[in-house]
This record gives sequence, C-alpha cells and structure tokens, in this order.
Amino acid sequence: NHISNELPYNKSLVFQIDVLSNIYDKASTELYYKLANTSEEWVRIQPNKKKYELRLERLPYGRNTIQLKAISKGYLTSDVLSVNFIVSTPFWLKWWFIVFVFLMLSFIVFILIKTRLNQIKKKNKKELYLKRLEIQSLNSKLEALQSQMNPHFIFNSLNSIQTLVLKGDVESAYEYINKFADLMRQTLSFSENQLIPFYGEVDLLKNYLLLEKLRFRDDFNYEIITNGISEINVPPMLLQPLIENALKHGLLHKKSDRKLSIEFKLENELICTIIDN
Repeated sequence: NHISNELPYNKSLVFQIDVLSNIYDKASTELYYKLANTSEEWVRIQPNKKKYELRLERLPYGRNTIQLKAISKGYLTSDVLSVNFIVSTPFWLKWWFIVFVFLMLSFIVFILIKTRLNQIKKKNKKELYLKRLEIQSLNSKLEALQSQMNPHFIFNSLNSIQTLVLKGDVESAYEYINKFADLMRQTLSFSENQLIPFYGEVDLLKNYLLLEKLRFRDDFNYEIITNGISEINVPPMLLQPLIENALKHGLLHKKSDRKLSIEFKLENELICTIIDN
C-alpha cells in the first residue's frame, strides 16, 4: 500500500488494524511492526479493547516504510505487509527558512556595524577638547574600523552565502555563516586596540582565508608560515587588504590551482611576504 499525500512533520500517524477471524485466532494472535528505514527490530503491538491500534510519533522526514506481520499461536506467521509514505521536511530545513535566517543575520551584522560606527563617532564628538594627539588617535581608530569593515568583502561574503543557500548546500551555508560571524566578532573586538598579539592577527587571517576557501571551493589552497613567532604585538587587520588584493586581482582570474603563501620572518623587524601563483 502507498500513502500518496505527504504527512506533516512531527504529527502522529495512527493505524487501526483488523485481524480476520477466519484466518487467525484473535485470542492467540500477536501483531508486530517495524519502521524499516530506521530499525531492524520487530516491536509487538499491544491490543486495546480487542482492537489493534498502532500510533507512531516523531517519524523522520522523507520516505518511510512501515512493515506489519502477524504471528498466530506462536508459530504461524503471516506475510509481511509494507506501507510506504512520505513525511514532509520540517520548516527549519526548507529553503525559505534558510533564506530568512540568512537575511536576519545580514541585518543584524549591518546593525551591529552601524551601531558601532555611530558609537565611535559620538565618542569622538565628546572628546573634541582633548589634546591634538589624543584626537588624532581617536580619529585613527575610527578610520581603522571603517577600513576593516571592508564593504566589498562583506558584500562578497553575503553573496557567497546566498549562492550556497540557493544551491541547497545547507551544511556549507551554515559553516560559512559561522565563520563569517566569528570574523566579524574578531574584527569588532580588535578594532578597539591599536596593537594585538601576533597570534590573534594570524587567527583572524586564518578565519578570513577559510571563508575565501569556502567561496573558491577546492580550487584554492593557502599556507601561513609563522616560523615560531609568538611574543610580539602588531596593528590589527594590517594584512587583510593586501591578501584580498592578491585574491581579487590575481587568483580570482585564474581558472584553477589557486595558491597563496603568507610567510612571517622576525629579524630586526617583522617581515611578511605574500605570494600568489
């Protein structure tokens, strides 16, 4: 038998089963069932007022097969009856919900950035009477934050998430959104400091490159060589524009085998070499 209409997700499915008295002795007949696509174990159906009723809850979405059989007097076994049906996909896995989440996250990121920029601008207005060097320092923080929130990078990232969602690649879209959120959180955190630990800058670059790798897929590989450097501080987001230029103006136009190498050396000064192929 086949149930043609899709059953709503997370709804109960009830079977009422009659046992023919001319074939089996109802008093000594036991009915069993199993959900063939999730279990190999037969489960006995307990009679209710001399009737057999099977209630199934929390069925997995997608195609399902219920199998039924009867055993009479402990040894007579009936043929197996199979019932096929489809449980609809839950709303949180449907494309429109994923698009909705994507739009909400994009809106939240936009509001956070705008709010942060407004806060810094207000702070600068309140401190106009500070010394010239202090005012220059505050202005440089604002410019640094504005440059770090690269609009081209954010636009490209959101476009990449949208492409993954429309292609139905839910796992990659979730992974991209998580990495994007981590990068935004790091950038906002680092923007309040003129210097950050070297390992923090390297970690931020790794998150940024992971996002680009998700966008380029298997056609892009990179390496970051630190040569054991650790106990120094550096300005935040100093290298991201250079790396983005290497990707945008160099590797983006290469059809395959895109490679990027970033190497740090500490001699009399910190030297960073960025090479793309």
